[in-house]
Amino acid sequence: RAVTLISRESQSQSLMMELGQEGNIVGAVERRHGGEVDLRLLVQFPKGVNWWLAPSQLSQPAQFGAARAAGIYGFSWGARVRSLVTLLKPQMAQQHQELWLGDEGTVIGPSVVKGKIAVRFDNCIGEWSIWPSLICKTEVYTEAMQEKIHGFTRGDGVRSLGQIFGARSFDETRLAIAEKEEGTVIGPGHSNGKVLVHFDADERIWSLSPKQLEPAS
Repeated sequence: RAVTLISRESQSQSLMMELGQEGNIVGAVERRHGGEVDLRLLVQFPKGVNWWLAPSQLSQPAQFGAARAAGIYGFSWGARVRSLVTLLKPQMAQQHQELWLGDEGTVIGPSVVKGKIAVRFDNCIGEWSIWPSLICKTEVYTEAMQEKIHGFTRGDGVRSLGQIFGARSFDETRLAIAEKEEGTVIGPGHSNGKVLVHFDADERIWSLSPKQLEPAS
């Protein structure tokens, strides 16, 4: 038996899966991305409804209360939050699916991606899997916007110092930034001490150390 740590809504905004709903694990599948194992569990709920969920989105019934009390990377279920990023438009997103600075939503649980939070944003923006550093609680949004991002401000033009290599979080595709490539600071990075930069050449977004950047002007 397992209990959900996330809720789900249909496009008509009717609730399809509630937080704390109990079901039976009836299957599992795993995929490998390099050294990482991506595990999904098939959970059967009452009335024959089945959902594929990550282990992080489930709890044993006896541990549900403790899991709720622990929170999700500093946030709690139902917390109202706002985006701290100028613009996010994932490569795999549907047409017109964009997240803008200040967009508001509700924390609905842990994401399928380790380290991320699932947020359901208002105005039909939908559910997003997002790094905790890219959102803040609605009540502290004004103060958060006034803070510098490791010496930078949103909108600052920057240039890469040397060639930089990396990979997407969802696959093994190797990517690189050329030396002196220019971009724009759009918010805090995915982890402490990082800056999120949108590079002009091909719409890529990178989380980088300030030491890897210099002002473009």
